[in-house]
Amino acid sequence: TDYIASGKIGGWWMPNDPPRNKKMPVCKVAWRGENKVFHNVGVFVYGLNNPHPEKVIKSIDFEGVRNSTKWFVLGVTLSDAPVFFDPGAVSYGIPDNWGAAAVVYALVEGLAGVKDAGVAFDKALLSPRWSAAGVNEVNTTIKYEASGGYVSYDYKFDPEKQVLEMQFTGTADETKTEILLPSTLQVTSVTMDGEEANYTIKQVGESAYVCLDVNGPAAHYLKIQFESGTQASESLLKTENIRIRDPFIYADQTNKTYYMYAQSANRADSDFTGVEVYTSQDLMNWTPPRPVLTLPDNAGIKAVWAPEMHQYNGKFYLFVTLTDKETLDENKPVEEDSWPGMHIRGTHIFYADSPLGPFQPFKETSHTPENWMALDGTLFVEEGNPYMVFCHEWVQIIDGTMDYIQLSDDLSGTIGEPQLMFKASGAPGARQSPDLGKVTDGCFLYRSQQSDRLFMIWSSILPEKGYCVLLSHSESGKINGPWKEQKIIYEKNGGHGMIFSSFDGQLLMTLHQPNNSPGERLHLFQIIDSGETMDIIKEVDLK
Repeated sequence: TDYIASGKIGGWWMPNDPPRNKKMPVCKVAWRGENKVFHNVGVFVYGLNNPHPEKVIKSIDFEGVRNSTKWFVLGVTLSDAPVFFDPGAVSYGIPDNWGAAAVVYALVEGLAGVKDAGVAFDKALLSPRWSAAGVNEVNTTIKYEASGGYVSYDYKFDPEKQVLEMQFTGTADETKTEILLPSTLQVTSVTMDGEEANYTIKQVGESAYVCLDVNGPAAHYLKIQFESGTQASESLLKTENIRIRDPFIYADQTNKTYYMYAQSANRADSDFTGVEVYTSQDLMNWTPPRPVLTLPDNAGIKAVWAPEMHQYNGKFYLFVTLTDKETLDENKPVEEDSWPGMHIRGTHIFYADSPLGPFQPFKETSHTPENWMALDGTLFVEEGNPYMVFCHEWVQIIDGTMDYIQLSDDLSGTIGEPQLMFKASGAPGARQSPDLGKVTDGCFLYRSQQSDRLFMIWSSILPEKGYCVLLSHSESGKINGPWKEQKIIYEKNGGHGMIFSSFDGQLLMTLHQPNNSPGERLHLFQIIDSGETMDIIKEVDLK
């Protein structure tokens, strides 16, 4: 039940918008005009939020508490979003002098945390810092009168319930939120519009922020639940303390966040089989891992390897190598007790709407041939066509190969047959005996920004070199090669690399080193692209 009394809504004569404060329901003059009796009459629009949002509204009854009270209702509409009306202009005396800009900046961008990230608030950044000022409840509206572009939010932090709520709306098609967190509390859950949200924790000095993106100019409701504890730097993980094999980093330019994907088995205390992601703003401090792919306990999976996450055509795709407990129905190529088992192995592709998942399968079988022992699939797009480049396991064919196969436009399946690129025996110093295994591993393609030359980094195990990273290039500049050179660029018992650009413009190569468990760690190297070749400049200090 809601009681609409004086101050909540007005009469027909001389209507005015009621004050906007936290005790007043949302109400606004909807129409103003004149009649034969008086020149200023009008009607109001009044918004009532469902007091029981878990229940469906079946009916609305209007009753008058006095005999003389009569309802005049022109119409009733329903919405699944919180009540909000475009705010009017409000001024509390910003100085009209040369100091105005500084005052406005300090209030609007500094404390209220509202930034116009586009033109007339077609894009917005909300980063309120009220917790730093000890303010628990605020209503903020910023509006351009000329264009009508605006941002408005209601911010409320309840220290007893340890919950922060923010309702916000505006004209922005894209809104980025970075909410400063209370220093003594740790986030336990984040929901947006009633659903669990994909978010990251951003660390700036000793301050931590919850970051997430929202699309659409509708009204939105953000809720952050906390528990006692500290969200600041001591809860983040240092790179040197994260065990990881086959590290893959996706650098999201839109929110300046690095996503590092890893198989869950890297952690001794992992309680699920699948893939998880760490996030960071500086490549040195990482949020604790969160699952992005959880495989069923009855899936019969023996091992999860080499997760890679690629954005393609507006979707996010996770390439993962899965090894089954079952073995292939064929004999080992070399009859030795030390020869590894012939387990079913292949690269599968999963899809999601976010780099944080959850990722879903296209099918139960791998995208690589089902009768091949294949691994380490990666995505490469050439002339608009997607391809998977992958390794044919030496365990099955002795001399491991690098192969590629075309993918369907939505990456749900493959087109045609795999094509050979090169063999592991072509690496400098590789074993040549027909009975000794030769490894292809960890492929990644990169097109030179200087010359358009197509490079590939990949890994192998070579006599007197051990586990290493090699560089090759395509003479035709296309995926079908021929692939030449095979130059070793790293030979310190580390490998399975990939290449990405940092937010400050450095070209970086990742790898894990050493190749011995449980000591594997992420290592980053600054590399140079000369157009003719690629070389390591130096290792990046991650401490």
